[in-house]
Amino acid sequence: MPDLTTTDLFYLLLAVAGGFVLAVWLVVSHLTAREQARAKAEQAKAREETRREIAAYVAEGSISAQDAALLLAAGTAEEESGRALIAAVLAGRGLTPEQAERLAGAGGGDIADLRAVLKELGEQWGVKIAAD
Repeated sequence: MPDLTTTDLFYLLLAVAGGFVLAVWLVVSHLTAREQARAKAEQAKAREETRREIAAYVAEGSISAQDAALLLAAGTAEEESGRALIAAVLAGRGLTPEQAERLAGAGGGDIADLRAVLKELGEQWGVKIAAD
């Protein structure tokens, strides 16, 4: 077996270290991609749950189909215009501007925010809303 020079050892160490860094980078990239996919799936599940809850409110007559369509439009690409439209419609129902903004903003937030706002509005209007 030939003797390795200092330069040979340096290049060998560099190759091993480079392979290790590449392996760590690949693992981290894979884990990041998995986490992003999980978060996207969780968001889609929450959106579907919200759609079903809004459909149930329409079915029981708690909200109109037009208001439901506005709520559902709040999570689309035109989110800002949808939020402004929802806030304007709901402000006409006797909500304070803060309540209208909270409800309009809840469409882009998490499901707990939307449930809390819907429950508060149900109490204010004297309507039982099962938001839990």
